[in-house]
Amino acid sequence: MLSKVDMILALGSLFLLTAMFPVSGQTLPGPGEADPAVKTQNLIDKLGSTGQPTELSSAKSQLVALGKAGLPFLHAAVTNDKRIFVRVQICFVLAKIADPSSVAVLERVARSQFPALNRAAVINLKNIGGTAVVGSLERIRSVTHDTNLDILIRNSLNELKNRNFATNH
Repeated sequence: MLSKVDMILALGSLFLLTAMFPVSGQTLPGPGEADPAVKTQNLIDKLGSTGQPTELSSAKSQLVALGKAGLPFLHAAVTNDKRIFVRVQICFVLAKIADPSSVAVLERVARSQFPALNRAAVINLKNIGGTAVVGSLERIRSVTHDTNLDILIRNSLNELKNRNFATNH
């Protein structure tokens, strides 16, 4: 843990470096922001804030830009965060990143007790696409008791099959 003096010196150094070596349009990262875990968590927290919609959109775009570096933290948050709205937003971020490692995570998330989260996971599995997603959707469908989710899964499977048919012909 840094003492107050060390923090003041670090901040002073940061301001001095910024003044001495300005980079057009860029700022130096804040303490810990170079660390993907810290940066990802800060952006996830912004997803749960009550700020402007542009802030939410910016946070999602920045999470997508982190790509694979942020995936372990996004996977943990989409599974464990207590804020359902945040978990729903992370589903959309994972679909934009479209990494195959997210398929199994979204499949688990789609079996939650929260219908909105289940729908978001299914929609974004479909958005990721691929043969692994078809298997995930079929497994979710085999255990769901939610009629609306079942309909969404059937429609998603049909869309994926049509998409695959169109690309193969």
